[in-house]
Amino acid sequence: VAVTIGGQPAPGAAAQAPLSGVAGLMQVNVPVPSGIASGAVPVSVTLGSGSSQYTTQANVTIAVK
Repeated sequence: VAVTIGGQPAPGAAAQAPLSGVAGLMQVNVPVPSGIASGAVPVSVTLGSGSSQYTTQANVTIAVK
């Protein structure tokens, strides 16, 4: 899994199926890189590689305080 927050790579991101066992659901745990401005910050999550690569839709944000 590769994650960027505010255009910066977020090292240490991990993805796994949640304990709820809901089919098709993926939980992603990501530390927010230091120096990210507060407010609504764009996030991009990429899973897989090659023809099996999936990236989040445009305009996904998180609130940073």
